[in-house]
Amino acid sequence: MMKQSQKSKYTICHPVVFAMVMQDTELCRELLQRILPERKIREIRFLSAEEDGTAETLGKSQGIPVKLETEKTIIVGLNSKSIRLDVLFEDDEVWYDLEMQVYDTDSPAKRSRYYHAAKTVASFKRGQLYSKLKPGYVIFICMFDQLGLNQPLYCFEMREIKNFLPLNDGQVTIFLNGVCTGEVPACLQPFYLYLQNGAINGDEFVLRMDAAVQEVIQKEEVRYWVTIHDEIEMWKNAADEAKSEALARIAAAKAEIEAAKAEIEAAQAQTEAAQMQAETAQVEAEAAISLNRLTEKLLELGRAEDAMCALKDEERRQILMEELNL
Repeated sequence: MMKQSQKSKYTICHPVVFAMVMQDTELCRELLQRILPERKIREIRFLSAEEDGTAETLGKSQGIPVKLETEKTIIVGLNSKSIRLDVLFEDDEVWYDLEMQVYDTDSPAKRSRYYHAAKTVASFKRGQLYSKLKPGYVIFICMFDQLGLNQPLYCFEMREIKNFLPLNDGQVTIFLNGVCTGEVPACLQPFYLYLQNGAINGDEFVLRMDAAVQEVIQKEEVRYWVTIHDEIEMWKNAADEAKSEALARIAAAKAEIEAAKAEIEAAQAQTEAAQMQAETAQVEAEAAISLNRLTEKLLELGRAEDAMCALKDEERRQILMEELNL
């Protein structure tokens, strides 16, 4: 029998609620198992700061004295950008990063690239063999279709372009399309319905997840974190909008300046062309006057033949003008 989750402002899709619910290692393991049915997920454990290179928790990085074990910040270096991993845990062979991504912002694809690099560098010990690097999965649970193909899941790994051979570098990035309306694998169908509208169809995993959600959202600590998270997102969005508007105004002003410069340059070119035409016309007029004066003088002197030569031969004309001091 289908039923709906208890109505609440905050659902599993809220990043803070998701991060808190995913503290349940069995829910983590079951979710991973459904996303990666071909893998046998054994024990799940969260990594300590010493193990994963974590320098700060999200709360500490934002000056908030509340610590959420599932929201880790990895600092690769002073000049590097910090990253927050919603859920980071590993079994004996692989580490996983689970992210809840509600909005298509800030390039999830390139974020996954940075997450892979940051986690690899942070966990790599001096003198360690490269062959000992554990494979890593960055998994985004998206409430939008990353590629627009209406596929339930997109899985990426490095491959040779021509022959499509895998590089086997151990890096895998997965985007779950939580809004997929096409055919969803049976193991993921209950979870997708729950993501989309809170529907509970008797699936034991979804029942336990919803129970965890209802328990989490009653905690004052979580409500505090949700409020802080939403305020940060609100101010961040407002800042992004203001930045976008400012950049748009700057771009418009630059375009106007460029257009004005183009008009000025065009006007200057027209002026120069007109000036050249005027100068040419003046030279031609002066030449015509000189030729007319020379012709009249030659005719006065009875030198009609020289006058005809002056009309046809410019070199002869110059000689005659010098001869007659014209």
